[in-house]
Amino acid sequence: HIPEDDYKLGLLKGGQEMRLKALQNINDAGIPLCINIVVNSVNVGYLREMVASLRKFRIDRLTLKMLHITENVKDASLIPRYDAMRPSVEAAMEYMEKEGMTFRFEGIPLCVVPPRYHSHQENKKNLSGFGYQYNSKIGTKDFPEFLYPDAFASPKCGGCAVNKSCNSQSQYVRIYGDAELRPSALPIDA
Repeated sequence: HIPEDDYKLGLLKGGQEMRLKALQNINDAGIPLCINIVVNSVNVGYLREMVASLRKFRIDRLTLKMLHITENVKDASLIPRYDAMRPSVEAAMEYMEKEGMTFRFEGIPLCVVPPRYHSHQENKKNLSGFGYQYNSKIGTKDFPEFLYPDAFASPKCGGCAVNKSCNSQSQYVRIYGDAELRPSALPIDA
């Protein structure tokens, strides 16, 4: 919702204007609109405001997705710190709940999301093993850690009650370490 930040991320002059016009065209055509907001170090401080700026559209589902380093995204400084994400993710989720929006999250560890929103996790049925993603012996340029069953995020996650259904990321652990992980003693349904 901030043109300068949109340009930083998209590197397309007028990109924000084009996307907003596309969203309006989708709404005008009556096509269901699902929006993914990729949480990164540029937008992490104002996720709630970003979601609020989209309320003028009929949104069927909004997903907050954690940024992953891929072939197209190589700048590790774009991965936001978990401690910076916690208040922003919570504020955005509280806003969406209050507004009656359908929302989900993907790739964001459960220890970053308030427990009352854990049920909003995307694809949680397919996540067995996602809490164990880091293996320093495996080096790939797009980090598909979820393909490796013996990988783990951090020894710190091993004692977490929700580690079998978590989106803890080895990329994050590689870059920032595990000091900001907050293993839970409560099961996911508690």
